[in-house]
Amino acid sequence: MIKIKFNLVLFLSFLFVVFLMSCTKNPFGDDEISDKGRRITGSVTLSHGATPKGVYIWLEGVDVGTFTDDNGGFMLSLPPASSQSGGGMSGSFRLFFFMSNYRVDTTSVVLRKGLIQPGQGGVNEESELYETKRLNKILNISVANDPSSYPAFQENNDPIREYCYPSTGYETPLSIAIELEVISGNVTVKYPGGLGGPVSRVLLERVESDTEFVQYLPLNSASPVASLSTSTIIENSRVWMTGFEIEPDILPKGKYRIIPYLLIMQQDVPEELLNNLISDIYRPGYDMIDLPTVISGGYVEVTK
Repeated sequence: MIKIKFNLVLFLSFLFVVFLMSCTKNPFGDDEISDKGRRITGSVTLSHGATPKGVYIWLEGVDVGTFTDDNGGFMLSLPPASSQSGGGMSGSFRLFFFMSNYRVDTTSVVLRKGLIQPGQGGVNEESELYETKRLNKILNISVANDPSSYPAFQENNDPIREYCYPSTGYETPLSIAIELEVISGNVTVKYPGGLGGPVSRVLLERVESDTEFVQYLPLNSASPVASLSTSTIIENSRVWMTGFEIEPDILPKGKYRIIPYLLIMQQDVPEELLNNLISDIYRPGYDMIDLPTVISGGYVEVTK
């Protein structure tokens, strides 16, 4: 009888070992807990009916970020605890929601040893935001150009991010009008120094193309950017610039968006966040096109 019991215990022990060896997922749910502990999901909307694509989501401390999709949804993944400072961050940290001409917003995220603590701070038990974040516009940026398309006299090569300065006198110059309208509060902007004020220069980025092409164009000065000036635009006021002309053959064939060359300053936005988007916030360059900004209008097409 004792021998039978011993054999039964030995057989059950063998089955338990085989069961553990055959598991591809921890039966106690550690994989699921780890997944929740390393990603945050949620959604963002923008006021004034703007498409919420491209809002930058950034977690301080860990210094990781991502962008929202076409519908404003996002998933932010944290690196393994071993890759974080001190072998895993602990404490309450701010999660930022950033679009440069919208009021920045935050929520809190609690970490312990590099893992998100579900149900604490601004996330629920599924590591999702408790509510959709809504960002409110502080500065309206409108760009108008005439004509909306014109033929190129020749097909240029495609220099990548190369300086280029216009001369005037062609029969069909491109004229650009830019308007900045403050929606809420006073807005401080940094821009290249010169006579033109905060809309004195623009970038033209080719869109709908697999080949990157960006041109830098001063509106009324041929000098490259040496430093940035600062200007404060008061609430309910407008700043605008017109009369910009460029040669029709300065751009290769394609469709371009016109981007005013300015940096909108908000006190609650950390430099670390901006440094992930712009290489030097005190002297920004062509990577200004990577700064998430909602701009109305400003498209021109160069045809054959």
